[in-house]
Amino acid sequence: MKWRLLLCWLLSAKCLLAQHPALIPSPEKVSWTSQGYAMSSGTDILTDPRFEKEAAQLRDWLLQKGKASQVKTGATATRHICLVYKAGLKEEEAYELRVANDVIAIAASSSHGIFNGIQTLYQLLQGDSFAGCIIADKPAFSWRGYLVDVGRNYQSMALLKQQIDKMAAYKLNVFQFHFTENIAWRWPVPGYPGLTSDSNMLRNSGKVYTDADIHELMRYCADRHILFLPEIDMPGHSDAFKRAMGVDMQCDSGMHILQNIVRHFITTFRPAYLHIGGDEVHITNKAFLPAMVNMVEAAGVRTLGWDPGGNIPDKTIHQLWMRDAGVKPCVKYLDSRHLYLNHMDPLESVTTIFQRRIGDKVRGDSNMLGGVICLWNDRKVTDEKDLIRMNPVYPAMLAFAERSWVGGGTIGWSSNIDPADTTMLRQFRNFEGRLWQHRQLYFAGLPFQYTPQSQLQWTLTGRNQTGRIVKTIPAIGGTIVMRHFWHPLVKGVIGDNKDSLRWSATAIFQSDKDTVLPVWIGFYNLSRSTNSNTPAAGTWDNRGSSIQINGQTIAPPKWTFPGRKPGSEDPLVDEGYEYRAPAMVHFKKGKNIVTADLPVNGFQSGDWQNPVKWMFTFAPVQTASVALSPFFTDHMVLQRDQPISVFGKAPAGKGLRVSLGNNTVHTTAGADGKWKAILPPMKADTIPQILTVRTKEDMISCYDVLMGDVWVCAGQSNMEFSLWGDMHAAEAFATARRPYLRLLQENKQTTTYSPAYSAADTIYLHPENYFRGSWQRSDSNSARMFSAVGYYFGARVQQETGVPVGLINVAVGGSPTEAWIRPDAGRNVPAVAALFQGDWLQNAAMEPWCIERGHDNLDPLLKQGIQPPSNELGYRHPFQPGFLYDAAIATLSQLAVKGIIWYQGESNALSKRRMEQHEQLFPLLVADWRKQWHSGELPFYFCQISSISTEKGYKSEYWPAFRDGQRRMADSIPFSGMAVSADVGHPTDVHPRDKRTVGERLAKVALHKTYQLPIVYKGPVPIKALLKGDTALLQYDRNERITTAGNKPLHGFSLEDGKEIPAVIEGDVIKVWVPAGTRFVYYGWQPYSLGNLLNGEGLPASTMRIAL
Repeated sequence: MKWRLLLCWLLSAKCLLAQHPALIPSPEKVSWTSQGYAMSSGTDILTDPRFEKEAAQLRDWLLQKGKASQVKTGATATRHICLVYKAGLKEEEAYELRVANDVIAIAASSSHGIFNGIQTLYQLLQGDSFAGCIIADKPAFSWRGYLVDVGRNYQSMALLKQQIDKMAAYKLNVFQFHFTENIAWRWPVPGYPGLTSDSNMLRNSGKVYTDADIHELMRYCADRHILFLPEIDMPGHSDAFKRAMGVDMQCDSGMHILQNIVRHFITTFRPAYLHIGGDEVHITNKAFLPAMVNMVEAAGVRTLGWDPGGNIPDKTIHQLWMRDAGVKPCVKYLDSRHLYLNHMDPLESVTTIFQRRIGDKVRGDSNMLGGVICLWNDRKVTDEKDLIRMNPVYPAMLAFAERSWVGGGTIGWSSNIDPADTTMLRQFRNFEGRLWQHRQLYFAGLPFQYTPQSQLQWTLTGRNQTGRIVKTIPAIGGTIVMRHFWHPLVKGVIGDNKDSLRWSATAIFQSDKDTVLPVWIGFYNLSRSTNSNTPAAGTWDNRGSSIQINGQTIAPPKWTFPGRKPGSEDPLVDEGYEYRAPAMVHFKKGKNIVTADLPVNGFQSGDWQNPVKWMFTFAPVQTASVALSPFFTDHMVLQRDQPISVFGKAPAGKGLRVSLGNNTVHTTAGADGKWKAILPPMKADTIPQILTVRTKEDMISCYDVLMGDVWVCAGQSNMEFSLWGDMHAAEAFATARRPYLRLLQENKQTTTYSPAYSAADTIYLHPENYFRGSWQRSDSNSARMFSAVGYYFGARVQQETGVPVGLINVAVGGSPTEAWIRPDAGRNVPAVAALFQGDWLQNAAMEPWCIERGHDNLDPLLKQGIQPPSNELGYRHPFQPGFLYDAAIATLSQLAVKGIIWYQGESNALSKRRMEQHEQLFPLLVADWRKQWHSGELPFYFCQISSISTEKGYKSEYWPAFRDGQRRMADSIPFSGMAVSADVGHPTDVHPRDKRTVGERLAKVALHKTYQLPIVYKGPVPIKALLKGDTALLQYDRNERITTAGNKPLHGFSLEDGKEIPAVIEGDVIKVWVPAGTRFVYYGWQPYSLGNLLNGEGLPASTMRIAL
């Protein structure tokens, strides 16, 4: 019963698997060979004309891996991938795959079979080659589906497509789309606007799927050989219909309306199948369901319905959802019994689904078509991502993909692996090893609620009332279900406990060292459907369960809502171990004894919302044995001409080999588990490379890596401002496909606007968790949400230099300068040291607006007794001094970069005091970042803040002086430069929409100062200024060719009060009429500047104070 921590068992298992790729689902027949196909550019894809679409998808995938290829029909090549029609493969989805040194051949009788073979091919890629093998494969079941309920909780198109992509990768082929519910009807129907009116939606008001959305989902599924299966639930789950129409579906008028709606749906979308629901409702009109089925099938559309349910005919496909019911030989069935992910514990979901015998059949037949896993999240969620985070969608999906493709399984429904079933245990351990590899390889940045558990061995001990041991039972797993709440249909380890024994569970954990490890602990995994009560304060559950390690009790969590009796509109927060922070548990060196006390007092709860779940979870949370820093992903750009730092985490003492191109270095993980390798400099190159990190057991690869120039984009909302909001967006999207421009959008995980943070947000207030993103090639999709200023900057620089450019955007809206500065650096500057001392939320030196926003976000947590992460400056928050330095710059400064572009200042320009602070803070920030990057000449180019009036109460009174201060700092800080933006401001919008002008001006600064191109990069500046009587004479270099925008009269000159005074251009001199004795003349000295002075290149003059 010993389980050695720190992945010892998993590593040994992976030694067996590492020779060959981990394939999910496992092919029917596979033979591994010593050959392998090296991936290289110039590989042709030779295809039968029937498979050109799949060939194009393979070509695009190879390009994403950095390898260009061509699709050809009826041609030959020495090294190629060929897609072959083979009539002898009778099953539609069957395929054969062979990988040799000089060829990859995929054969099938259908495009679906070819597609399946390509999905397997993707998983065969290891480093720069495909593993040699011979595969013959076909599925056990023809229907392998996944259902989403978007009626109760809306999901964005992006989230739906993410799930469809994962379905396709694992060969699932039915996407069931449940979009009508009691909560809301989410498809607008002409003539029936009430169905989707805001007032008729009880959740996610206004969130619908238009005709265009549904057509897009159908196309997206079809491209991946997935059947789009729409479900219009009738006559049950139809309260939204009843509210809108004022009648029940089963009455004559309701049925007439519904028939019109269904006819319109069929006419609009021409689906092959339509699911009509039919369950969980009292049938008052026996003719209703047969009539609806006949109408739909008469239109050439096959029907499906739920069973048990209403009186659906035998010709309708029956989708089973409960009971171990018998089946009729004349009816076709789908199995969804005990496949509702919303009811499953995440660890249990993998063990129970892996063991399932779908439809009680080893393989599908004409009677049993297959199965569908379902996500019915009845309770409201705070964020759509919680649907994936709080339900075991991806671990369960992979277990189901395996079982539904391979077939087999055991009779009956079991929650845990039976230790006595050695065959199943061996199969499960093999699958778990593959599952864990896929989690590391293909689910980076996505919720994947699983940790290896098949080596966790427990002894369950039952004692009678005197304390005498009556029974001992072995159990295996991270979650042990003693008695399932659907007992006896679903088998637990104990069952009914008829002997009324007091049970406990014991396991021995052997640790190599004294350490603290994260552990998932739980005793009642709340369904995401029932409105189950939260445990009382100071308890794990309502049964009095407890757990100890080495005799020390492990305290339960501090629940956000202890003892709450929730409704369906109360989202879950921290009730489940899989979506709250793990317990940090101390393990001593040597043997550790964990004991769980598991009392139970019967199984009748008296409340169906609170079923008795007799179970427990104790599972140390494993992380990848070897990991790269999240910065390193496919499509990245690494800085040319400088040593290349690659870093990540691994077990202490682990040896690693890091390769890029022809360069390889060796390194070892330190005692803290961190490792770093320094590769020699490489020249700029548009030929993609592969970055590979190897150990004896593992290999991680990043594909399509370019050598070029990396620029960091930072600041606040005008840098964060996305390209889709730019006034030139349509034009930009049309040309956004730029193969040598790469974008890393580091998405912030919490808002900096006013909504209250939830308990789930606290994990993201640890700076290391705040950003999440991956590199993308620039195209209309990836550029859409990227910084507009950054995009235009990078596109222009890449176009002018021909060098690949990578942009890393870490801008955060509203962030003050001090949030980006190391507190230790700030404390050394007396003028601003007060900003970096004491509780920032009580700090008078801070901007009041930032403090107010911090309270908006954090105070609701504190009122609930939830303590956010904190340090010596108080609670962590994106506006806290130093937070964004810790979240972004501390890691990025380990990487070589070409330079920084910056657009920030609005949050430091709202008062004279803050403006004066900024003139100390900004040079400090630049100097300290250069220190952290070990580069005193690191280019730092920035945008001058724009212009906005005070007419709507915006505090822009000091903006002219702030802009002038930025101008002066651009002159005084070496290796810096500034782009003017005041002339493209907006009188009432702090986020002006012309970002192209600003980004391209910033690019000109870099092109001149960094790339040494002979271009004009800034607007006119007088070289001499003097006063003659009542006239100020401003002399400009004649090469400036000073003029005005549109050749209109000159505007923008004033005294300090900002009131315009007359001025004219005469050749290379500007005459400004001023009172005698004037010492200064001002340009652009209004919050919203009306200045129109340009040079001959069209670049504007900056706001400035000019001494006479």
